[in-house]
Amino acid sequence: MRILAGDVGGTKTLLCIAECDADTMRIIRQQRFENAAYENFNDVLRTFLQPEHSADFAGVCVAVAGPVRDTPTGQHVKVTNLPWELNGHALAREFSFRRMRLINDFAAIGYGIEGLLDEDLVVLQAGEPVAHGPRAVIGAGTGLGQAILVLQL
Repeated sequence: MRILAGDVGGTKTLLCIAECDADTMRIIRQQRFENAAYENFNDVLRTFLQPEHSADFAGVCVAVAGPVRDTPTGQHVKVTNLPWELNGHALAREFSFRRMRLINDFAAIGYGIEGLLDEDLVVLQAGEPVAHGPRAVIGAGTGLGQAILVLQL
């Protein structure tokens, strides 16, 4: 299945089309955009999708630097340090996306933790890992991003 993924920050946007199945993911195309060159996210997305023969994706997920809110008109986020506002329902309608989600950028990083290998990690202080213990993600980017992950059974 083909998916569209994005990462919208205060200065740049990264977009990627990938082919995925249960075990693998293959990047078909990716591109970086400088946000200052565009009036809004829709213009960035339109530019990225222009060479595509079809915008038919099994799913679309865009991680955004800013708090994502569920509103009566769909998911909404105001990008931190940028005058852009994204509305998931409006994006899905304009670009004919069947499934569209907006998520916070640090929530997206949190979802990726389980995919990291031992060689991807740097130990800051030795200790004993706790199986299914809480995880924290903290990083400087557009702001000081943070996410806490707690296993729910």
